[in-house]
Amino acid sequence: MLETIKELGEWNINEEEKEILSVLVENPFPQKQPKKEYVLLAICFQNQLFEKVIIEEFEPNRVMKYLYRKGSANGPDFTPCAKLTHPRKTWNMKIRGWFEKVQKNQIDLGTEDKNFITSILKEMQDEETLILAEIEKLTQGFTAKTNCLISIKIDGKYIGEYSVFKKMLLRLVNEKFDTVSASNQTCSICGNMREKVYGNASPYAFYTIDKPGFIVGGFEEQLSWRNFPLCSECILAIEEGKKYLQQNLMFNFYGLQYFLIPRFLLGKDFVKSETLQALKGNRTISLSNIERKKFLITEDDILDVLVNENDVLNFSFLFLRKSQSAERILLVIEDVFPSRLKRIFEAKRRVDQLFDDENYNFSFIRQFFGKTEPEKKNADLNGYFLNIIDSIFTGKKINKTFLYHFFMKDIRRAFQRDEYFPLITKKALCNLLFFQDLDIISFDWNGVECLMGHNQSIDNFFDKYGEFMRDSVKRGIVLTGVLTELLLRKQYHDRKAKPFMKNLKGLRMNEKDIRGLIPKVQNKLNEYDSFDQGKRIIATLATEYLMSGGDDWNMSVDEISFFFAAGMNLTDEIAQIVYKKEMPEEVQ
Repeated sequence: MLETIKELGEWNINEEEKEILSVLVENPFPQKQPKKEYVLLAICFQNQLFEKVIIEEFEPNRVMKYLYRKGSANGPDFTPCAKLTHPRKTWNMKIRGWFEKVQKNQIDLGTEDKNFITSILKEMQDEETLILAEIEKLTQGFTAKTNCLISIKIDGKYIGEYSVFKKMLLRLVNEKFDTVSASNQTCSICGNMREKVYGNASPYAFYTIDKPGFIVGGFEEQLSWRNFPLCSECILAIEEGKKYLQQNLMFNFYGLQYFLIPRFLLGKDFVKSETLQALKGNRTISLSNIERKKFLITEDDILDVLVNENDVLNFSFLFLRKSQSAERILLVIEDVFPSRLKRIFEAKRRVDQLFDDENYNFSFIRQFFGKTEPEKKNADLNGYFLNIIDSIFTGKKINKTFLYHFFMKDIRRAFQRDEYFPLITKKALCNLLFFQDLDIISFDWNGVECLMGHNQSIDNFFDKYGEFMRDSVKRGIVLTGVLTELLLRKQYHDRKAKPFMKNLKGLRMNEKDIRGLIPKVQNKLNEYDSFDQGKRIIATLATEYLMSGGDDWNMSVDEISFFFAAGMNLTDEIAQIVYKKEMPEEVQ
Protein backbone atom coordinates (compact mmCIF):
# COMPACT_ATOMS: atom_id res chain seq x y z
CA MET A 1 0.00 0.00 0.00
CA LEU A 2 2.79 2.45 0.87
CA GLU A 3 4.44 1.66 -2.45
CA THR A 4 1.22 2.73 -4.18
CA ILE A 5 1.04 5.96 -2.16
CA LYS A 6 4.68 6.63 -3.06
CA GLU A 7 3.92 6.15 -6.76
CA LEU A 8 0.96 8.51 -6.45
CA GLY A 9 3.22 11.09 -4.80
CA GLU A 10 5.86 10.73 -7.51
CA TRP A 11 3.21 11.22 -10.17
CA ASN A 12 1.92 14.41 -8.54
CA ILE A 13 5.43 15.82 -7.99
CA ASN A 14 6.15 15.34 -11.70
CA GLU A 15 2.68 16.47 -12.79
CA GLU A 16 2.91 19.76 -10.88
CA GLU A 17 6.69 20.09 -11.17
CA LYS A 18 7.03 20.45 -7.40
CA GLU A 19 10.22 21.22 -5.51
CA ILE A 20 11.25 19.64 -2.21
CA LEU A 21 10.07 22.61 -0.17
CA SER A 22 6.54 22.49 -1.56
CA VAL A 23 6.33 18.81 -0.60
CA LEU A 24 7.35 19.53 2.98
CA VAL A 25 5.01 22.49 3.48
CA GLU A 26 1.56 21.49 4.76
CA ASN A 27 -1.85 23.05 4.41
CA PRO A 28 -2.96 23.51 8.03
CA PHE A 29 -6.63 23.30 7.03
CA PRO A 30 -6.81 20.87 4.08
CA GLN A 31 -10.52 20.11 4.52
CA LYS A 32 -12.23 23.46 5.02
CA GLN A 33 -15.80 23.16 6.29
CA PRO A 34 -18.38 25.72 5.14
CA LYS A 35 -19.66 26.55 8.64
CA LYS A 36 -16.18 27.11 10.08
CA GLU A 37 -14.13 30.31 10.12
CA TYR A 38 -10.46 30.22 9.08
CA VAL A 39 -8.12 33.10 9.95
CA LEU A 40 -4.46 34.02 10.27
CA LEU A 41 -3.29 35.86 13.38
CA ALA A 42 -0.14 37.72 12.29
CA ILE A 43 2.33 39.34 14.70
CA CYS A 44 3.81 42.15 12.61
CA PHE A 45 7.35 43.51 12.86
CA GLN A 46 8.67 46.57 11.01
CA ASN A 47 12.43 47.06 10.79
CA GLN A 48 12.72 44.20 13.29
CA LEU A 49 10.60 46.09 15.84
CA PHE A 50 7.16 44.97 17.03
CA GLU A 51 4.40 46.95 15.31
CA LYS A 52 0.99 45.31 15.83
CA VAL A 53 -1.05 42.10 15.76
CA ILE A 54 -3.61 41.72 12.98
CA ILE A 55 -6.18 39.19 11.80
CA GLU A 56 -6.36 38.17 8.15
CA GLU A 57 -8.57 35.73 6.33
CA PHE A 58 -6.78 32.42 5.76
CA GLU A 59 -6.05 31.98 2.05
CA PRO A 60 -5.26 28.44 0.80
CA ASN A 61 -3.31 29.86 -2.14
CA ARG A 62 -0.82 31.37 0.34
CA VAL A 63 0.21 28.05 1.87
CA MET A 64 3.79 28.39 0.60
CA LYS A 65 3.97 31.87 2.15
CA TYR A 66 2.66 30.63 5.49
CA LEU A 67 5.35 27.87 5.40
CA TYR A 68 3.52 25.70 7.94
CA ARG A 69 4.72 22.23 8.89
CA LYS A 70 3.54 20.52 12.03
CA GLY A 71 6.17 19.48 14.55
CA SER A 72 6.18 18.00 18.04
CA ALA A 73 3.09 18.39 20.21
CA ASN A 74 5.30 19.47 23.12
CA GLY A 75 7.69 21.70 21.23
CA PRO A 76 7.88 24.18 18.38
CA ASP A 77 6.85 23.32 14.84
CA PHE A 78 9.37 23.39 12.00
CA THR A 79 8.71 27.10 11.39
CA PRO A 80 7.33 29.94 13.54
CA CYS A 81 3.84 29.17 12.27
CA ALA A 82 1.34 27.07 14.22
CA LYS A 83 -2.31 26.33 14.84
CA LEU A 84 -3.55 28.46 17.71
CA THR A 85 -4.88 26.53 20.70
CA HIS A 86 -4.32 28.54 23.90
CA PRO A 87 -2.92 32.00 22.99
CA ARG A 88 -0.25 32.25 25.69
CA LYS A 89 0.82 28.62 25.43
CA THR A 90 1.01 28.67 21.63
CA TRP A 91 3.01 31.88 21.67
CA ASN A 92 5.49 30.59 24.25
CA MET A 93 6.00 27.15 22.73
CA LYS A 94 5.43 27.55 19.00
CA ILE A 95 6.40 31.12 18.06
CA ARG A 96 8.87 32.49 20.58
CA GLY A 97 9.90 28.89 21.32
CA TRP A 98 10.94 28.35 17.71
CA PHE A 99 13.38 31.28 17.79
CA GLU A 100 14.75 30.16 21.16
CA LYS A 101 15.33 26.63 19.85
CA VAL A 102 17.20 27.88 16.78
CA GLN A 103 19.40 30.13 18.89
CA LYS A 104 20.01 27.57 21.64
CA ASN A 105 20.95 24.70 19.31
CA GLN A 106 23.61 26.80 17.57
CA ILE A 107 22.24 25.76 14.19
CA ASP A 108 24.69 26.49 11.39
CA LEU A 109 23.56 29.79 9.87
CA GLY A 110 25.36 32.65 8.21
CA THR A 111 26.19 35.73 10.28
CA GLU A 112 23.45 37.83 8.66
CA ASP A 113 20.79 35.16 9.27
CA LYS A 114 21.95 34.66 12.88
CA ASN A 115 21.72 38.38 13.58
CA PHE A 116 18.28 38.50 11.97
CA ILE A 117 16.96 35.66 14.16
CA THR A 118 18.57 37.12 17.29
CA SER A 119 17.13 40.60 16.78
CA ILE A 120 13.57 39.28 16.22
CA LEU A 121 13.83 37.07 19.33
CA LYS A 122 15.10 39.97 21.47
CA GLU A 123 12.20 42.16 20.33
CA MET A 124 9.77 39.36 21.13
CA GLN A 125 11.18 39.04 24.63
CA ASP A 126 11.25 42.79 25.24
CA GLU A 127 7.68 43.35 24.00
CA GLU A 128 6.16 40.07 25.14
CA THR A 129 3.68 41.65 27.55
CA LEU A 130 2.32 43.95 24.86
CA ILE A 131 2.28 41.21 22.22
CA LEU A 132 0.37 38.80 24.46
CA ALA A 133 -2.10 41.51 25.43
CA GLU A 134 -2.80 42.21 21.74
CA ILE A 135 -3.17 38.50 20.97
CA GLU A 136 -5.56 37.88 23.86
CA LYS A 137 -7.61 40.95 22.97
CA LEU A 138 -8.07 39.85 19.36
CA THR A 139 -8.83 36.22 20.22
CA GLN A 140 -11.57 37.07 22.73
CA GLY A 141 -14.09 37.11 19.90
CA PHE A 142 -13.13 33.65 18.65
CA THR A 143 -15.74 30.89 18.90
CA ALA A 144 -15.67 27.11 18.58
CA LYS A 145 -16.08 27.64 14.84
CA THR A 146 -12.86 29.65 14.57
CA ASN A 147 -9.77 27.89 13.22
CA CYS A 148 -6.73 30.12 13.62
CA LEU A 149 -3.18 29.95 12.30
CA ILE A 150 -0.65 32.13 14.14
CA SER A 151 2.60 33.36 12.60
CA ILE A 152 4.69 36.48 12.11
CA LYS A 153 5.07 39.01 9.31
CA ILE A 154 8.24 41.02 8.87
CA ASP A 155 8.17 44.25 6.86
CA GLY A 156 4.83 43.18 5.38
CA LYS A 157 6.13 39.80 4.20
CA TYR A 158 5.21 36.30 5.33
CA ILE A 159 7.92 33.96 6.64
CA GLY A 160 7.73 31.91 3.43
CA GLU A 161 9.05 34.94 1.56
CA TYR A 162 12.34 34.85 3.52
CA SER A 163 15.10 32.42 2.56
CA VAL A 164 16.24 31.98 6.16
CA PHE A 165 12.95 30.35 7.22
CA LYS A 166 12.96 28.11 4.15
CA LYS A 167 16.51 26.98 4.92
CA MET A 168 15.60 26.35 8.55
CA LEU A 169 12.59 24.24 7.57
CA LEU A 170 14.77 21.96 5.44
CA ARG A 171 17.49 21.80 8.08
CA LEU A 172 15.17 21.01 10.99
CA VAL A 173 13.41 18.27 9.03
CA ASN A 174 16.77 16.68 8.19
CA GLU A 175 17.86 16.94 11.83
CA LYS A 176 14.75 15.10 12.97
CA PHE A 177 15.31 12.29 10.48
CA ASP A 178 19.03 12.03 11.30
CA THR A 179 18.36 10.98 14.91
CA VAL A 180 17.56 7.43 13.73
CA SER A 181 19.47 6.66 10.54
CA ALA A 182 22.10 4.46 8.93
CA SER A 183 24.48 4.77 6.00
CA ASN A 184 24.72 2.58 2.90
CA GLN A 185 21.59 0.54 3.56
CA THR A 186 18.60 -0.63 1.48
CA CYS A 187 15.34 1.34 1.42
CA SER A 188 12.34 -0.85 2.31
CA ILE A 189 10.09 0.85 -0.27
CA CYS A 190 12.14 1.27 -3.46
CA GLY A 191 14.55 -1.59 -2.68
CA ASN A 192 17.61 0.43 -3.69
CA MET A 193 20.86 0.80 -1.78
CA ARG A 194 21.00 4.36 -0.50
CA GLU A 195 23.70 6.56 0.95
CA LYS A 196 21.47 7.10 3.98
CA VAL A 197 18.17 5.62 5.22
CA TYR A 198 16.00 6.84 8.09
CA GLY A 199 14.00 4.95 10.68
CA ASN A 200 11.70 7.59 12.14
CA ALA A 201 10.57 9.37 9.00
CA SER A 202 7.29 7.67 8.06
CA PRO A 203 4.70 10.31 7.08
CA TYR A 204 2.02 8.11 8.67
CA ALA A 205 1.55 8.12 12.43
CA PHE A 206 0.39 4.50 12.59
CA TYR A 207 4.11 3.57 12.64
CA THR A 208 6.09 4.70 15.68
CA ILE A 209 9.30 3.74 17.47
CA ASP A 210 8.32 4.98 20.92
CA LYS A 211 6.63 1.68 21.84
CA PRO A 212 8.59 -1.50 22.73
CA GLY A 213 6.77 -3.61 20.14
CA PHE A 214 8.21 -1.50 17.31
CA ILE A 215 11.83 -1.67 18.45
CA VAL A 216 14.33 -4.14 17.01
CA GLY A 217 18.05 -4.50 17.65
CA GLY A 218 17.93 -5.22 21.38
CA PHE A 219 15.37 -2.48 22.02
CA GLU A 220 17.88 0.21 21.09
CA GLU A 221 16.18 3.15 19.40
CA GLN A 222 19.30 3.94 17.36
CA LEU A 223 18.95 0.55 15.64
CA SER A 224 15.22 0.85 15.01
CA TRP A 225 15.90 2.00 11.44
CA ARG A 226 16.01 -1.72 10.66
CA ASN A 227 12.25 -1.91 11.20
CA PHE A 228 11.27 0.44 8.41
CA PRO A 229 14.23 2.04 6.58
CA LEU A 230 13.25 4.79 4.16
CA CYS A 231 15.39 6.84 1.82
CA SER A 232 14.83 10.59 1.47
CA GLU A 233 13.31 10.22 -2.02
CA CYS A 234 10.69 7.74 -0.82
CA ILE A 235 9.94 9.82 2.29
CA LEU A 236 9.14 12.85 0.15
CA ALA A 237 7.12 10.83 -2.36
CA ILE A 238 5.03 9.13 0.37
CA GLU A 239 4.47 12.49 2.05
CA GLU A 240 3.29 14.01 -1.22
CA GLY A 241 1.08 10.99 -1.88
CA LYS A 242 -0.45 11.32 1.57
CA LYS A 243 -1.16 15.02 1.00
CA TYR A 244 -2.71 14.25 -2.38
CA LEU A 245 -5.01 11.66 -0.80
CA GLN A 246 -6.01 14.04 2.01
CA GLN A 247 -6.84 16.83 -0.40
CA ASN A 248 -8.51 14.82 -3.17
CA LEU A 249 -9.37 11.26 -2.22
CA MET A 250 -10.43 11.38 1.44
CA PHE A 251 -14.05 10.51 2.14
CA ASN A 252 -16.47 10.24 5.03
CA PHE A 253 -18.36 6.97 5.06
CA TYR A 254 -21.19 6.72 7.61
CA GLY A 255 -19.13 8.28 10.39
CA LEU A 256 -15.81 6.75 9.32
CA GLN A 257 -12.97 8.35 7.40
CA TYR A 258 -11.12 6.58 4.63
CA PHE A 259 -8.84 7.14 1.67
CA LEU A 260 -9.37 5.77 -1.83
CA ILE A 261 -5.97 4.73 -3.22
CA PRO A 262 -5.79 3.92 -6.95
CA ARG A 263 -3.04 1.62 -8.19
CA PHE A 264 -2.27 1.53 -11.90
CA LEU A 265 -1.13 -1.85 -13.18
CA LEU A 266 -0.79 -0.97 -16.85
CA GLY A 267 -1.46 1.99 -19.10
CA LYS A 268 0.00 5.27 -20.16
CA ASP A 269 0.47 8.38 -18.05
CA PHE A 270 -2.44 10.11 -19.77
CA VAL A 271 -4.77 7.32 -18.53
CA LYS A 272 -3.48 7.88 -15.01
CA SER A 273 -3.98 11.65 -15.30
CA GLU A 274 -7.49 11.37 -16.71
CA THR A 275 -8.54 8.83 -14.08
CA LEU A 276 -7.15 10.81 -11.15
CA GLN A 277 -8.72 14.04 -12.40
CA ALA A 278 -12.10 12.29 -12.63
CA LEU A 279 -11.72 10.83 -9.14
CA LYS A 280 -10.89 14.27 -7.72
CA GLY A 281 -14.16 15.58 -9.12
CA ASN A 282 -16.34 12.84 -7.60
CA ARG A 283 -15.92 12.90 -3.85
CA THR A 284 -19.24 11.45 -2.64
CA ILE A 285 -19.25 7.72 -1.99
CA SER A 286 -22.66 6.12 -1.77
CA LEU A 287 -24.81 3.38 -3.22
CA SER A 288 -27.94 5.49 -3.24
CA ASN A 289 -29.70 6.25 -6.49
CA ILE A 290 -28.94 9.97 -6.29
CA GLU A 291 -25.23 9.37 -5.75
CA ARG A 292 -24.93 6.03 -7.56
CA LYS A 293 -22.80 7.46 -10.34
CA LYS A 294 -20.44 8.86 -7.74
CA PHE A 295 -19.94 5.64 -5.79
CA LEU A 296 -16.26 5.44 -6.65
CA ILE A 297 -16.17 6.79 -10.15
CA THR A 298 -18.71 8.22 -12.54
CA GLU A 299 -20.36 5.28 -14.22
CA ASP A 300 -20.91 7.07 -17.53
CA ASP A 301 -17.33 8.31 -17.65
CA ILE A 302 -14.57 6.54 -15.75
CA LEU A 303 -16.28 3.19 -15.19
CA ASP A 304 -16.47 2.70 -18.94
CA VAL A 305 -12.78 3.61 -19.24
CA LEU A 306 -11.81 1.18 -16.49
CA VAL A 307 -13.88 -1.69 -17.85
CA ASN A 308 -12.52 -1.14 -21.35
CA GLU A 309 -8.99 -1.24 -19.95
CA ASN A 310 -9.68 -4.76 -18.62
CA ASP A 311 -8.88 -3.96 -15.01
CA VAL A 312 -5.65 -2.05 -15.66
CA LEU A 313 -5.95 -0.55 -12.19
CA ASN A 314 -7.36 -1.46 -8.82
CA PHE A 315 -8.26 0.36 -5.64
CA SER A 316 -7.38 0.11 -1.99
CA PHE A 317 -9.50 1.51 0.81
CA LEU A 318 -7.60 2.74 3.87
CA PHE A 319 -9.87 3.37 6.87
CA LEU A 320 -8.08 5.48 9.49
CA ARG A 321 -9.07 6.88 12.85
CA LYS A 322 -7.16 9.92 14.06
CA SER A 323 -6.74 10.48 17.77
CA GLN A 324 -4.81 13.68 18.44
CA SER A 325 -1.49 13.13 16.63
CA ALA A 326 -1.82 9.34 16.35
CA GLU A 327 -3.37 7.42 13.46
CA ARG A 328 -4.88 3.97 13.83
CA ILE A 329 -5.60 1.69 10.88
CA LEU A 330 -9.14 0.32 11.22
CA LEU A 331 -9.23 -1.57 7.94
CA VAL A 332 -7.30 -1.90 4.69
CA ILE A 333 -9.13 -3.35 1.68
CA GLU A 334 -6.65 -3.97 -1.11
CA ASP A 335 -6.87 -4.87 -4.80
CA VAL A 336 -10.50 -3.99 -5.53
CA PHE A 337 -10.88 -4.07 -9.32
CA PRO A 338 -13.38 -2.04 -11.38
CA SER A 339 -15.09 -5.30 -12.35
CA ARG A 340 -15.90 -5.86 -8.67
CA LEU A 341 -17.32 -2.35 -8.40
CA LYS A 342 -19.50 -3.02 -11.41
CA ARG A 343 -20.83 -6.18 -9.80
CA ILE A 344 -21.67 -4.27 -6.62
CA PHE A 345 -23.65 -1.75 -8.67
CA GLU A 346 -25.49 -4.56 -10.44
CA ALA A 347 -26.40 -6.19 -7.11
CA LYS A 348 -27.72 -2.85 -5.84
CA ARG A 349 -29.84 -2.45 -8.97
CA ARG A 350 -31.37 -5.91 -8.60
CA VAL A 351 -32.32 -5.22 -4.97
CA ASP A 352 -33.94 -1.94 -6.05
CA GLN A 353 -35.87 -3.69 -8.81
CA LEU A 354 -37.06 -6.44 -6.48
CA PHE A 355 -38.63 -3.92 -4.13
CA ASP A 356 -39.70 -1.56 -6.91
CA ASP A 357 -37.52 1.05 -5.24
CA GLU A 358 -34.28 2.86 -5.99
CA ASN A 359 -32.76 3.68 -2.66
CA TYR A 360 -30.67 0.73 -1.45
CA ASN A 361 -27.37 1.96 0.02
CA PHE A 362 -24.85 1.17 2.73
CA SER A 363 -26.93 2.97 5.36
CA PHE A 364 -29.14 -0.14 5.31
CA ILE A 365 -26.15 -2.08 6.67
CA ARG A 366 -25.07 0.68 9.04
CA GLN A 367 -28.57 0.57 10.58
CA PHE A 368 -27.65 -2.70 12.31
CA PHE A 369 -23.92 -2.16 12.81
CA GLY A 370 -23.64 1.32 14.27
CA LYS A 371 -24.50 1.27 17.97
CA THR A 372 -25.50 -1.56 20.28
CA GLU A 373 -28.09 0.80 21.73
CA PRO A 374 -29.56 3.89 19.98
CA GLU A 375 -28.99 5.98 23.10
CA LYS A 376 -25.22 5.47 22.99
CA LYS A 377 -23.20 8.54 22.07
CA ASN A 378 -20.56 6.82 19.94
CA ALA A 379 -20.74 4.00 17.42
CA ASP A 380 -19.34 0.87 19.07
CA LEU A 381 -19.93 -1.59 16.23
CA ASN A 382 -17.51 -0.07 13.71
CA GLY A 383 -15.39 -3.21 13.65
CA TYR A 384 -18.31 -5.41 12.57
CA PHE A 385 -19.46 -2.83 10.03
CA LEU A 386 -16.01 -2.63 8.46
CA ASN A 387 -15.72 -6.42 8.31
CA ILE A 388 -18.94 -6.53 6.29
CA ILE A 389 -17.72 -3.76 3.98
CA ASP A 390 -14.52 -5.76 3.53
CA SER A 391 -16.56 -8.81 2.50
CA ILE A 392 -18.58 -6.78 0.00
CA PHE A 393 -15.47 -5.54 -1.78
CA THR A 394 -13.38 -8.71 -1.54
CA GLY A 395 -15.98 -11.49 -1.76
CA LYS A 396 -15.25 -13.01 1.67
CA LYS A 397 -18.13 -15.00 3.13
CA ILE A 398 -20.27 -13.62 5.97
CA ASN A 399 -21.73 -15.90 8.65
CA LYS A 400 -25.52 -15.73 8.39
CA THR A 401 -26.02 -16.57 12.08
CA PHE A 402 -23.99 -13.48 12.94
CA LEU A 403 -26.20 -11.36 10.65
CA TYR A 404 -29.49 -12.73 12.00
CA HIS A 405 -28.38 -11.93 15.55
CA PHE A 406 -27.79 -8.25 14.82
CA PHE A 407 -30.74 -7.89 12.46
CA MET A 408 -33.13 -9.28 15.05
CA LYS A 409 -31.74 -7.07 17.79
CA ASP A 410 -32.96 -3.97 15.93
CA ILE A 411 -36.11 -5.62 14.55
CA ARG A 412 -37.22 -6.72 18.04
CA ARG A 413 -36.58 -3.26 19.44
CA ALA A 414 -38.66 -1.68 16.67
CA PHE A 415 -41.41 -4.28 17.11
CA GLN A 416 -41.66 -3.82 20.87
CA ARG A 417 -41.59 -0.03 20.66
CA ASP A 418 -43.82 0.04 17.58
CA GLU A 419 -41.24 2.27 15.86
CA TYR A 420 -40.36 1.78 12.18
CA PHE A 421 -40.84 -1.99 12.37
CA PRO A 422 -41.72 -2.38 8.64
CA LEU A 423 -38.85 -0.12 7.52
CA ILE A 424 -36.17 -1.81 9.63
CA THR A 425 -37.35 -5.29 8.63
CA LYS A 426 -37.24 -4.23 4.98
CA LYS A 427 -33.67 -2.97 5.42
CA ALA A 428 -32.57 -6.32 6.87
CA LEU A 429 -34.31 -8.16 4.03
CA CYS A 430 -32.61 -5.94 1.44
CA ASN A 431 -29.23 -6.55 3.05
CA LEU A 432 -29.58 -10.33 2.85
CA LEU A 433 -30.66 -10.14 -0.77
CA PHE A 434 -27.73 -7.83 -1.57
CA PHE A 435 -25.28 -10.23 0.11
CA GLN A 436 -26.91 -13.17 -1.69
CA ASP A 437 -26.48 -11.47 -5.05
CA LEU A 438 -22.79 -10.88 -4.30
CA ASP A 439 -22.44 -14.54 -3.24
CA ILE A 440 -20.98 -13.66 0.16
CA ILE A 441 -23.64 -15.51 2.15
CA SER A 442 -25.01 -19.05 1.82
CA PHE A 443 -28.42 -20.35 2.88
CA ASP A 444 -29.17 -23.89 4.04
CA TRP A 445 -32.21 -25.80 2.85
CA ASN A 446 -34.61 -27.31 5.37
CA GLY A 447 -37.00 -30.04 4.23
CA VAL A 448 -37.56 -30.27 0.51
CA GLU A 449 -36.33 -27.54 -1.79
CA CYS A 450 -39.89 -26.29 -2.29
CA LEU A 451 -43.43 -27.50 -2.87
CA MET A 452 -44.48 -26.71 -6.40
CA GLY A 453 -47.90 -26.51 -7.91
CA HIS A 454 -50.06 -25.75 -4.86
CA ASN A 455 -50.29 -22.09 -5.78
CA GLN A 456 -48.21 -21.06 -8.76
CA SER A 457 -48.55 -17.35 -8.00
CA ILE A 458 -47.19 -17.77 -4.47
CA ASP A 459 -44.44 -20.06 -5.79
CA ASN A 460 -43.47 -17.31 -8.22
CA PHE A 461 -43.51 -14.77 -5.39
CA PHE A 462 -40.96 -16.80 -3.41
CA ASP A 463 -38.89 -17.71 -6.46
CA LYS A 464 -38.03 -14.07 -7.15
CA TYR A 465 -36.02 -14.02 -3.90
CA GLY A 466 -33.75 -16.80 -5.16
CA GLU A 467 -31.85 -19.11 -2.81
CA PHE A 468 -32.82 -16.91 0.12
CA MET A 469 -36.36 -18.40 0.25
CA ARG A 470 -35.93 -21.60 -1.72
CA ASP A 471 -36.62 -24.18 0.99
CA SER A 472 -40.07 -25.07 2.22
CA VAL A 473 -39.59 -24.34 5.94
CA LYS A 474 -38.64 -20.70 5.38
CA ARG A 475 -41.62 -20.28 3.09
CA GLY A 476 -43.85 -21.80 5.74
CA ILE A 477 -42.52 -19.45 8.44
CA VAL A 478 -43.00 -16.45 6.14
CA LEU A 479 -46.61 -17.44 5.43
CA THR A 480 -47.20 -17.94 9.16
CA GLY A 481 -46.01 -14.36 9.64
CA VAL A 482 -48.39 -13.22 6.89
CA LEU A 483 -51.35 -15.00 8.46
CA THR A 484 -50.53 -13.58 11.90
CA GLU A 485 -50.27 -10.05 10.50
CA LEU A 486 -53.72 -10.44 8.89
CA LEU A 487 -55.14 -11.39 12.30
CA LEU A 488 -53.47 -8.38 13.95
CA ARG A 489 -54.93 -6.10 11.30
CA LYS A 490 -58.39 -7.55 11.91
CA GLN A 491 -58.06 -7.02 15.65
CA TYR A 492 -56.93 -3.45 15.22
CA HIS A 493 -59.73 -2.78 12.70
CA ASP A 494 -62.38 -4.03 15.12
CA ARG A 495 -60.91 -3.16 18.53
CA LYS A 496 -58.16 -0.60 17.94
CA ALA A 497 -55.86 -2.99 19.77
CA LYS A 498 -53.75 -6.06 18.99
CA PRO A 499 -54.12 -8.42 21.98
CA PHE A 500 -52.73 -11.39 20.02
CA MET A 501 -49.29 -9.71 20.04
CA LYS A 502 -48.56 -11.30 23.42
CA ASN A 503 -48.41 -14.70 21.70
CA LEU A 504 -45.46 -13.61 19.57
CA LYS A 505 -43.05 -13.64 22.54
CA GLY A 506 -41.38 -10.39 21.48
CA LEU A 507 -40.26 -12.12 18.26
CA ARG A 508 -38.24 -14.74 20.15
CA MET A 509 -39.90 -17.84 18.74
CA ASN A 510 -38.53 -21.32 18.18
CA GLU A 511 -39.74 -24.21 16.03
CA LYS A 512 -42.33 -25.32 18.59
CA ASP A 513 -43.74 -21.80 18.86
CA ILE A 514 -44.23 -21.47 15.10
CA ARG A 515 -45.89 -24.90 14.79
CA GLY A 516 -48.30 -24.01 17.58
CA LEU A 517 -49.04 -20.55 16.23
CA ILE A 518 -51.01 -21.53 13.11
CA PRO A 519 -53.93 -23.24 14.93
CA LYS A 520 -54.07 -20.36 17.42
CA VAL A 521 -54.30 -17.83 14.60
CA GLN A 522 -56.93 -19.91 12.79
CA ASN A 523 -59.06 -20.16 15.95
CA LYS A 524 -58.87 -16.41 16.53
CA LEU A 525 -59.78 -15.67 12.91
CA ASN A 526 -62.78 -17.99 13.27
CA GLU A 527 -63.82 -16.11 16.41
CA TYR A 528 -63.76 -12.89 14.40
CA ASP A 529 -65.60 -14.66 11.55
CA SER A 530 -62.68 -13.65 9.35
CA PHE A 531 -61.17 -16.97 8.25
CA ASP A 532 -62.04 -16.39 4.60
CA GLN A 533 -60.85 -18.17 1.46
CA GLY A 534 -57.70 -16.06 1.11
CA LYS A 535 -56.55 -16.77 4.66
CA ARG A 536 -57.40 -20.48 4.24
CA ILE A 537 -55.08 -20.64 1.24
CA ILE A 538 -52.28 -19.04 3.28
CA ALA A 539 -52.87 -21.29 6.31
CA THR A 540 -52.98 -24.46 4.19
CA LEU A 541 -49.78 -23.60 2.33
CA ALA A 542 -47.99 -22.59 5.55
CA THR A 543 -48.91 -25.90 7.20
CA GLU A 544 -47.83 -27.98 4.20
CA TYR A 545 -44.53 -26.13 3.87
CA LEU A 546 -43.74 -26.57 7.58
CA MET A 547 -44.71 -30.25 7.63
CA SER A 548 -42.35 -30.99 4.77
CA GLY A 549 -39.46 -29.76 6.89
CA GLY A 550 -39.51 -32.69 9.29
CA ASP A 551 -39.13 -32.49 13.06
CA ASP A 552 -35.81 -30.65 13.29
CA TRP A 553 -35.41 -27.46 11.29
CA ASN A 554 -31.88 -26.77 12.54
CA MET A 555 -32.63 -23.04 12.69
CA SER A 556 -31.77 -20.62 15.49
CA VAL A 557 -34.38 -18.53 17.28
CA ASP A 558 -33.03 -15.45 15.52
CA GLU A 559 -33.32 -17.02 12.06
CA ILE A 560 -36.85 -18.33 12.66
CA SER A 561 -37.97 -14.99 14.09
CA PHE A 562 -36.41 -13.12 11.17
CA PHE A 563 -38.40 -15.03 8.55
CA PHE A 564 -41.54 -14.60 10.62
CA ALA A 565 -40.95 -10.82 10.80
CA ALA A 566 -40.22 -10.79 7.06
CA GLY A 567 -43.59 -12.46 6.48
CA MET A 568 -45.40 -9.85 8.55
CA ASN A 569 -43.89 -7.18 6.32
CA LEU A 570 -44.59 -9.00 3.05
CA THR A 571 -48.29 -9.33 3.86
CA ASP A 572 -49.47 -6.79 1.31
CA GLU A 573 -47.84 -8.66 -1.57
CA ILE A 574 -49.25 -12.03 -0.53
CA ALA A 575 -52.69 -10.49 0.05
CA GLN A 576 -52.75 -9.18 -3.51
CA ILE A 577 -52.15 -12.73 -4.72
CA VAL A 578 -54.77 -14.56 -2.65
CA TYR A 579 -57.43 -11.86 -2.86
CA LYS A 580 -57.73 -11.61 -6.61
CA LYS A 581 -61.23 -10.15 -6.76
CA GLU A 582 -62.01 -8.16 -3.63
CA MET A 583 -59.73 -7.54 -0.65
CA PRO A 584 -61.36 -7.27 2.82
CA GLU A 585 -61.33 -3.78 4.29
CA GLU A 586 -59.18 -4.73 7.30
CA VAL A 587 -56.50 -6.25 5.05
CA GLN A 588 -55.96 -3.11 3.01
